Amino acid sequence: MRKLETEIRREKDTVLLAKASGDDVLRRSSQVNVTRLTAKYKQVAEAAGLRTRFEKTRVEGYRPKRAKEAEKAAVQYKLHRDTDIRRADADAKKFFGVSSYDDLKSILKQSTLKLKSDFSCFPDGYPLNENVKAVKPLEMYFDVALHGSPKAVAFGSEKINMSARLLASVIRHSEGYHGQKIRLLSCSTGKIVNDSYCFAEEFANALGVAVRAPDDTLFITPKGTIWVG
Repeated sequence: MRKLETEIRREKDTVLLAKASGDDVLRRSSQVNVTRLTAKYKQVAEAAGLRTRFEKTRVEGYRPKRAKEAEKAAVQYKLHRDTDIRRADADAKKFFGVSSYDDLKSILKQSTLKLKSDFSCFPDGYPLNENVKAVKPLEMYFDVALHGSPKAVAFGSEKINMSARLLASVIRHSEGYHGQKIRLLSCSTGKIVNDSYCFAEEFANALGVAVRAPDDTLFITPKGTIWVG
């Protein structure tokens, strides 16, 4: 219960910060999370026979009236996002040449190297597949390691072949992924191109979670040390 209360407050803070910075996409996404977490909070309390303590989820400046307006906007946002997800999932099945989600999950399991809390899909036999095994997991994050660029990534290849939307679909259907934040261990995926486009930002919007990504070449040593330069 306490953990959910903390998560609700954190998302409300993000709503306020996003509104102040003019980031409407993040604001709507965080409001969806507030609604989802609040519903989960009620369900957990009811199932455990505990009293809800909504006073513990209050954040100064977060107004219920505004929240209701944001919820309405969030519903519209979710409808559009659901449509995008269905299209991306269809593209993912086409990319891997499968007809069902079960087949998609199966081929993803075969095509990726499962790590402690994430996966790697560098080309077979590539040294980074070994190096990434030593990378220390980041709490609350799901790591995705693959070759990258400012505009696209390379799934199981050295050649760029996958968009942000397509990668988001791949992650959604990957074993071990349950809505965690993402850390992209993928070169330059956090770099802003032409003062407007950022692969990590599009990927975050498509997946609906926070994403950390390097804005330049990422180095991973055999001991799992990572740095950007």
